[in-house]
Amino acid sequence: ADNFGFRASIERLGIGVLGHHCFDDHHAYTVEELEKVLQASDKGLPILTTAKDYVKIEALKIKQDRFVKVDVKVELDSELFHKIIG
Repeated sequence: ADNFGFRASIERLGIGVLGHHCFDDHHAYTVEELEKVLQASDKGLPILTTAKDYVKIEALKIKQDRFVKVDVKVELDSELFHKIIG
């Protein structure tokens, strides 16, 4: 996964990033890891994550009100779409 690409996308939206935790793509999160993330962000601010990772966080049943999923939507113009699909 391109963790820094995600961060750059958030910053391009004008959102300030105060901290950044990186995990490998397809990472199997543990409650302990996510508790450390929550502790590291002790200001009570939201913790942004991809929708894909949010599903994994949600499944762990930890207090997740600070985790906020960021959905990504890709729009292609017709010409580019046809170039991609052939």
